[in-house]
Parts: sequence; C-alpha cells; structure tokens
Amino acid sequence: MNKAFSETQLVIFNFFETQIKKSQLFPIKEMLEKKLKELDKKNLDEMQIKAILTEVSELQNKIEKQRVVSASTEIPDWIDKAVIDIKKIMPATHPIKLTHSSIKGGTSIYAMSIGDRKAYLTTAAINNKKTDIAYFDAKLAPIGKFLLLTIQNELLFNKFVENDFSAIKSFSKNEKQLTEWKKAFLHMLELKHPVTHQYAKQIYFPVNSNYHLLSPLLSSTMQHALFEKLRDSWGKESVAIRKSKRDGIYDEKVSVSFPDTAIIRITASQHQNASPLNGKRNGKNYLLNCAPPNWTATLKPPLNTRSIFDDEYDRRAWKTAKELQSFLVKLHKKKGNMDIRKQVKQLVHQLIDTLLDYVAEIHNLKEQAGWSENADELKQSHKLWLDPYRQDEEFQDQRTSGEWQTEVCKDFGVWLNKKLEHKKMLFGKIESKHWAKLLKNQLREFERDMELPV
Repeated sequence: MNKAFSETQLVIFNFFETQIKKSQLFPIKEMLEKKLKELDKKNLDEMQIKAILTEVSELQNKIEKQRVVSASTEIPDWIDKAVIDIKKIMPATHPIKLTHSSIKGGTSIYAMSIGDRKAYLTTAAINNKKTDIAYFDAKLAPIGKFLLLTIQNELLFNKFVENDFSAIKSFSKNEKQLTEWKKAFLHMLELKHPVTHQYAKQIYFPVNSNYHLLSPLLSSTMQHALFEKLRDSWGKESVAIRKSKRDGIYDEKVSVSFPDTAIIRITASQHQNASPLNGKRNGKNYLLNCAPPNWTATLKPPLNTRSIFDDEYDRRAWKTAKELQSFLVKLHKKKGNMDIRKQVKQLVHQLIDTLLDYVAEIHNLKEQAGWSENADELKQSHKLWLDPYRQDEEFQDQRTSGEWQTEVCKDFGVWLNKKLEHKKMLFGKIESKHWAKLLKNQLREFERDMELPV
C-alpha cells in the first residue's frame, strides 16, 4: 500500500472507480471485482484459489498506485471540467425534466424547507428528505451523482451549501484552483430567474381580473420517499407478516400494504436521463390509489365454474396479469438479465399471493363445508383444494394424497399463458411449466401451514 487515504478520499475514489468509465481507475476496479466473484465459484481447487488470490493482491496494489496518480491528475482535471458545466445543473426537489423527458430548459425547484404544515403531505413534511439534481443533458448525470455522494453521513452537495469544501481540497493542485471550484459550486446555489418550457404543463389560475400562471412539477423528493416506503413493504419481513395474516396467525408487527398503486414510468431505458434519483427508482414513480372503496359482496364458493381461475380470481388478478404482459411485451426482444427475471418473478408471486388469499377466504367458509358436492362443473382437483372441511372419508383420502396439487398448478400455468397471450409473444409448455413450478413451491407451504380438519 502506497498511501493511507482518508475515508472521504476513498468515497471519491470509489466514485471514479465505479461511475466514470473513462477513468484510469475504472478498468482496474472492474477487473478486481471480477476476480473476487471468481472466488465464489464452487469446485475451485487449492491451486486455482491461490492463483486468483495472487491476481487479486496484484490488482489491489495496482489500484492503490493508480489512486495516488489519479488524485493529482485525472480527478482534479475532471472537477475542472465539471465546474465549467455546473451552471447547467442545480439541486432540486422538483426537477422539471420529470414532467417531460425531452425538456431541455426551464426552471426546476429546490424546496427542501418551504412551509411547516405537517398536516399536509408535502415535500416539506417528509423526514430525511433526499435531494435530487436537475440537468437538461444526460451527459451531466455524472456531475449530479458526484454532488449526491455521501461524505461522513452528509451529501457532498450539502457540505458545499455550508461552504465546506474540505472533501475536495486534497484533490486541488493549489489554492487558486480550489478557490475557482468554490466559486463555481456556490454559483450553482444562486437563485435564477424562473422560466418555463414548451413541454412543461401550465395552468392559468384566475386571480381577481388577472391570473397566475401555474406550472405544476412532480416532486422527486416525495416520489423517492414513497418509493422507499413501498420497497420496504416488499421485503422479506413484510412478506412474512402478510403470510401470518393470511394464515390467521398472530404477529406483533404491523402489516403495511399499498393496494392498487399506479406507476408512471419516466424515460425508457436510461432512467438517469431525467434525474439521478429517477435513475435509482428505475424510472418508476408511484401514485397511491385514491379511488372510493368498492362495495364488498358476500363471498360465495365457486359453485358454477369449472376452475378456480375463472370468474372471481380472474377479476382480482387481471390488473397484475396485464402489468406482467405489458412488461414482457416491452422487453420481449431484449436479452434477459437478473433485474428482468426478478421483476417477472415478483409479478408472478403477486398473482400467486392473490390466489392464495382468495383460497384462504373460501377455506374460511367452514359453515358451508361440503359445498363442492353441488359444484358439478368444478374439477375434482379444485374441489379437493377448496373444500378441505368436507365430511367425506373418500374425499379426504384423495385430498391427503396431495396428487391434486399437480393438476391445480398445471391449470395455473395454462391460465397465466392465456392471460399473457399477445401478437408479439408466444408462450408454450416451457413457460406454463415454469409458472406451475412457482405456484407449487408456495402451494406446498400453504397446505403445510393450514389447520387440517380433525
């Protein structure tokens, strides 16, 4: 190791190693990460492990040496170029580019602390608010990410607001250069004359004999707070709490859910083109459901259907199925990656959760146990699943065997294939078996955890 770097310097080095592809540090770090991943491979012998560790050590030494060089060359040069463009970007809670991704001008708003009326859901009412960066050219995105680096639990941008430039001082070649950097970054904070844009939304609001011209902007700060809240509700702990609720098991933790949320997708593939925080959200901006509650009808067992996947379940699941279809249509020509597979799996699991919730409701109709005797059209395998309290020894023997699960899962795969049918996509037995397998894994657990009749 050539030099002991401070924690602040390491944060900035990591930025160049992972975000700036033209940096001399980037390919070294990329290769180092690749070698570290190789160590996770199974069936490596002792010689292979030793060889990889030697390469890792050499790359670590190489990156240390390059950090020393970069600290006095490419990093100050990059900041020099950044301060030239800094007038084209600004900190924002409401980036105008979220209104329309083609906006190349106009005024964004930085409203971190305007108003103190906590009774209203506004940007000012949010705790631990996240600052976004507004820019009109995606080439400026790296500068925005640089300003959003966390240094000692505080954004680099916030340090500049407080006139604290110690984080970049060690990278300046002399006092004159540091002074120029200070001037440029402080200039970014100066109020500018507000202007609109032809793609911005405008509302003429009457005031006496005149009017105000209002330009509503989407709050990226509020959107990110909502995004993080929803993301937490999809975590393993929240899933376990919902499972306890579905199974009628006590759990001391509160179950939080956001049903029927809508999504506005801003930008296509390069989500950071609109703003850095929009990039972190993968372009997703959520709208909470504010529709009036639906009248809840009395649940009845599926007496006049052939399959559990008809009628009531189909009505409950069609929105999620439609979202999955739309997602697959947009990506049907793209090569699958981990994020795409994860999104597909998540949506299918939502469909399965909806199914299991519905089945649990039917199971709770214990006072109507035996209803399946009059369900002439319903498949036998579906009867065995849906009517567990039927007093019929032969019926219970068939149910206990569990053989019915295979047909139920197969039917789910066929149903989902039909829901996903589209002129641009073909689904066959491979996909159907995959959907069936995903249900089977959860169905076994569902059956194992339910209380069987004595």
